[in-house]
Amino acid sequence: MLYSIGACDVDSEKQFEKFSGYERVISMTYKDLFKSKKTIDNRAALMLFFPYNPWNEIVENKQDIYGVGTFGRNIRKLKTKMCNKLEEVFPNATYVNHPNLFALERDKKLMKEVLKRNGISVAPSIPKDISVIDEELNKGTIIFVKARYGSMGKGITRLSKDKWFTNYKYDGINIQNHEQDGGWESIDITNNYSFLEKLLKEDIIVEKGLEAPDFKFDIRGVFVYGKLREIYGRTTKNSHITNLSQGGTELEYEFLEKVLGKTKLAQGINEMQKTCNLICANLIGVDLIYDNELNPYILEVNSFPGLGHGKKEKEIQSKILREVHFSIENDILMKSLN
Repeated sequence: MLYSIGACDVDSEKQFEKFSGYERVISMTYKDLFKSKKTIDNRAALMLFFPYNPWNEIVENKQDIYGVGTFGRNIRKLKTKMCNKLEEVFPNATYVNHPNLFALERDKKLMKEVLKRNGISVAPSIPKDISVIDEELNKGTIIFVKARYGSMGKGITRLSKDKWFTNYKYDGINIQNHEQDGGWESIDITNNYSFLEKLLKEDIIVEKGLEAPDFKFDIRGVFVYGKLREIYGRTTKNSHITNLSQGGTELEYEFLEKVLGKTKLAQGINEMQKTCNLICANLIGVDLIYDNELNPYILEVNSFPGLGHGKKEKEIQSKILREVHFSIENDILMKSLN
């Protein structure tokens, strides 16, 4: 049997709700999962959606600066709690994506190391040292300082020789979070070394900013059981963050092909495919960026990617969820024959 586990009340894209409506799918909330005291099915297939409620209780508790501090430890705590309960309730289950994956992909530093070790191009790291950062800025290097465990474009600072921006809040003494997930507006912190010194003490990563020569954009590819099923670009005019949740604008595939050319776009897609194959996830979003010579680099990986954007959002989302449903049902069938 196929089980869908998620939460209705906070899933803005309604992915859990839509998937739960397919044939032969049993819907369960994470609240129900953790309440369960006995085995429900020892040959189940599981489609896990983002664990919003336990995440807000255990990980994003608003007490620390977003994406740093205890975030890493709390993510591992949540992963362990989920794995133990899932093994108890659904022993020997088949997963679309195992909970171990989200703990890996949310650690930007660890994920970069894994990708780099396996020959996949990632943005070059820069030491967490103000003198080194100053030296690089004076050379004209763009630098991004990112929360190690961040997502959705939150907790990102962009430094250039003449302009510094962050989408954290800063009152001159404390670095603070925004209350909401979306709309983390950027503020000008140019040459504010007090802010930078505080930030560098946190669990962050510093890396060279890679930007194509004409304008800033990146690309998201969504892979379903190893095959690219959705691809679009993201750009921004008034911010340093391209994420759609932070006000970024979508770019159609045809536009990307026109700007990059078929060969360069194909090189980028190949790099995303290599990443997908390495991570071995059945539903995954891979983010890509190009440098000023149009060489592709992997930005990050997301095991709970948003599905469907633009004019055909509902159509794309339904198609991808339906394909996941079909693929995991096929897994169930093959498992029953063994």
